Amino acid sequence: MIRFNVLPHFCNVYFLRQRSTLSICAWLFLIAFSCASSRQSATAASSEYAANVEGVYYGSGKLWNPGDVKDVVITLTRDKDNTLTANIEATLPVELRQIGGRQYFAGNLTVTPDYTLTGSLKLFIIKFTVKDSSVDPANHTIKLNFSSTIMGHTLDFELTGGPEKPAQTYLFNGRDLTGWVKRGGNAEFTVENGEIIGVAQGGTSSTFLCTEKEYGDFILEYEIKVDTALNSGMQIRSHTRPETKDGIAYDRVFGYQVEVDPSERGWSAGIYDEARNGWLYPVTPHNPDAVTAFKNNEWNRFRVEAIGNNIKTWLNEIPVADLTVDLDASGFLGLQVHSVDLTDKPWAEDAEVRLRNIRIMTENLEANRKTDTQPITRVNVIKP
Repeated sequence: MIRFNVLPHFCNVYFLRQRSTLSICAWLFLIAFSCASSRQSATAASSEYAANVEGVYYGSGKLWNPGDVKDVVITLTRDKDNTLTANIEATLPVELRQIGGRQYFAGNLTVTPDYTLTGSLKLFIIKFTVKDSSVDPANHTIKLNFSSTIMGHTLDFELTGGPEKPAQTYLFNGRDLTGWVKRGGNAEFTVENGEIIGVAQGGTSSTFLCTEKEYGDFILEYEIKVDTALNSGMQIRSHTRPETKDGIAYDRVFGYQVEVDPSERGWSAGIYDEARNGWLYPVTPHNPDAVTAFKNNEWNRFRVEAIGNNIKTWLNEIPVADLTVDLDASGFLGLQVHSVDLTDKPWAEDAEVRLRNIRIMTENLEANRKTDTQPITRVNVIKP
């Protein structure tokens, strides 16, 4: 009897406990489902905000000192967790020395429902915190304010961007040699601090780092610094032909070259026809006032306008060459590391040429010709 009396009681208690357990499980399930739904809603909202603003923005900016930031490209890419990976390219003032020129920021941003941005970016080892920043998805514009404090000094940046792509295109991404190919000899090219570095080697022919793409009419701007022991130049509208040297076949680069000449002769930005006709526009006979335009051991700014049969060059804002020629209508661009004879110049081994801020314009060229300098002697080498 006791067993029968106890057993129903035990069963009642057991099932009461089971019902309590089931109730608790049900509540926990409902809470978890509610939280998951909330997270999904938040994720969906976050996804919507991030999806609305990802893309590329073009613009300019300001920094703490000495001033303007140019040619800004801001790329926002949505990640799996709906944060935004930000990659920023910008040309900083050359007065900043080591970090002047074309530089790259990277970081992660979060976009809120009111389209403000939070997060951080890094330039080299400097971390910048984003503040007072916003993005307008309707007009595809962005404003980024960010700062960093280093040894008690505050460094402030402001960048703005919009949908309009600038007329100029950068040909070097500042990180690697994507879009470029080596031709000719065996000199080495590396990338450091947003610069292409070509290093001379003895016992090899001239070596060229060339664009994979070819260009016809264009306006080209770039900066070069070269060791005084090394001659160099920038190929334009150039090509290759097969040749053999010491029993080794290779592609010989030929075509127009905008000279880089650190010697006392001073023919930098003159026009040479590499591996074909030699000098087309030597500087001294035609424009002797330009022989002092090149600055040794400094960055030198080149500008080349190749439009139709006319090629004009400027060096540090000084007009140097004005040539009429019809040998090539298009071709690749290429930075030369000249061959060196170590018997005559043993000190030229490992001499360097550095290139940065190379950018090209291929549309609306007539409207962007440089017209604020005095005309110089024009040389016509077209054969009748």
